[in-house]
Amino acid sequence: MKWRLLEGHGEALYEIGVEDDGYPLGLSDYDMDCSIANLFSMADGLNCEASIVCERKGKHGKIAEVLVREIRSDEYIDVRISVAGGVDSGKSTLVGVLTECDLDDGHGLARLSCFNHQHELNTGRTSSLGIQILGFDSKGKCVNDTSLYDMDWGDIIEDSYKVISFYDLPGHQKYIKTIVSGMTSCIPDYCFILVGANMEITSETHEHLKLATALKLPIIIILTKVDIAPHEVIENKLNILYEVLGRYGLDKWSIVGEEETLMFVVKDIDTVVPIFMVSNVTGQGIDILKKFLNVLPSRLNWDDTGTSKFLIVKTFDVPDVGTVVGGTVINGSIGIDTPLYLGPESGQVNFNSVEVKNIHSNRIPVRVVKAGQSATFALKDIAREDVRKGMILTTDPELTGSWKFEAVLTILQNSNEIRTNYQPVVQGISIRQCAAIEVILGKKNYLQKGDTATVRFRFLYKPEYIEEGMKIIIRENQLKGIGAITKVLE
Repeated sequence: MKWRLLEGHGEALYEIGVEDDGYPLGLSDYDMDCSIANLFSMADGLNCEASIVCERKGKHGKIAEVLVREIRSDEYIDVRISVAGGVDSGKSTLVGVLTECDLDDGHGLARLSCFNHQHELNTGRTSSLGIQILGFDSKGKCVNDTSLYDMDWGDIIEDSYKVISFYDLPGHQKYIKTIVSGMTSCIPDYCFILVGANMEITSETHEHLKLATALKLPIIIILTKVDIAPHEVIENKLNILYEVLGRYGLDKWSIVGEEETLMFVVKDIDTVVPIFMVSNVTGQGIDILKKFLNVLPSRLNWDDTGTSKFLIVKTFDVPDVGTVVGGTVINGSIGIDTPLYLGPESGQVNFNSVEVKNIHSNRIPVRVVKAGQSATFALKDIAREDVRKGMILTTDPELTGSWKFEAVLTILQNSNEIRTNYQPVVQGISIRQCAAIEVILGKKNYLQKGDTATVRFRFLYKPEYIEEGMKIIIRENQLKGIGAITKVLE
């Protein structure tokens, strides 16, 4: 159990009554009671909390799924989900319903908590990256679901064992840079793709599917507005969905309507696409979706040792505080007293010393943040114009930025040949700027749709911090190609 808890970042799912080869044999009532009692006793001895997630029938008895979680007061499991889909598919409304635990009124009331700007409130459409959280305690109870008082993020974090962070993305194609950023810089574990049951599958939805599959993000399909779509329309939409998923190599899917199916897709989340049918107005499918989120594991393995690195994805100028940067710790751990270096500066590859005045994580003041945690840092004596998205805070004074790199690039779509001096936008976890192709290292001196080759790029405006293995996207106003950096040059 210790090993499984370590492997699962503090939680483990046990299947009682299933044989080693997966055969659902089942146990008698007496044997099941004894097995569960033994498992609960083991969990208690390791200072863990055990809870029965679901029970079902086997061939010759009962089968039970038991979730074991370590009891920890100082940290929590963070699962990140990018929420994508076409315009008016109900992304912000679903996030609002899940996190506010109140149903929508049919006119967009639930989505109001997800908007950042007045024009979003006026139009009802998201244009920026919205972040909301949903918490579960060690027994799997939804922390947000309380009618006693309005909970802020601090209350949710304090009471939660697992926190689901939703990154609500715009649907319109003109916000493509924000969409790509939400699937790269936010470092999600999974991607929700929302499709309205009463709507066509739009070109934006295809673009989001293409992007998520290219980045190898496990996809979860949410079919929304099922309350206003006739049964035959829903059946037709599901058939179209199956065909669309097959185009992107997603040939295994399962409609999740009960707990037995839920546990099946959770265990095979990397190969099976779950499909949930929900209504934000009637609440259909919301409860099973929350149960799914409660047992959904964190996929990313963060390294909180070695050189510390903090990726900056947002900058602010806060009155009486000064320059504040937001982002994610991608390696190591950082405290208020940790000596840090900021860079690369515009036009320079070097990093310069900087001091941190205070740290907040999920809107709570903290003294230390570790790899995998989102945070904001208040910087001392640094002007906001001297900080930009994509810069790094690090403990390594020898770290440098780069102007050039090589990457293995696959062209996903393009109507014209791509040749040297082509200047797309290159976007990745810490990159978003134009770069020129200097050399195409292959049999041909040009690239077409479907071609893969090693390509040498040069940034046009400023050096960036990049690493070998880092995934990149090339785009114009649409996604053009996907690749990975193989060599960092000057």
